[in-house]
Amino acid sequence: MATVVISAILFVFVLCACRSAWKRQRNGCCGNDIQRLKKVKRKDGQRRDYPYRSLLTIDGMTCQNCARKIENGLRSMDGVDATVRLDQKAALVCMKRPLPESLLCSAVAKVGYTVLRAESLPQSGDRTL
Repeated sequence: MATVVISAILFVFVLCACRSAWKRQRNGCCGNDIQRLKKVKRKDGQRRDYPYRSLLTIDGMTCQNCARKIENGLRSMDGVDATVRLDQKAALVCMKRPLPESLLCSAVAKVGYTVLRAESLPQSGDRTL
């Protein structure tokens, strides 16, 4: 009798572990389906209309969903466009007007990530990620 109970408990445990691993494999570390996490588009204008730039080095990104969350969080700010590169753990933030780096850092923190370094780039430089 005890063997049956222990076997049933082990079976449930293995089943839960396999389900969790399958879900993570299919949907990324965040558990969100990348197709469901829609990309927030630039609100107006072309990229050249955003002359002020900052480069943020971000900690905690592990999958494309993480990068999309950060991009969406930054793009939700008025006059801000962003491109996030997971492989570089960085975000290039383009702005219509200069914004304090603390405001950009708080937007990233709001979606659950940490800015390790924020660097203002020259206005004339067309640096891309």
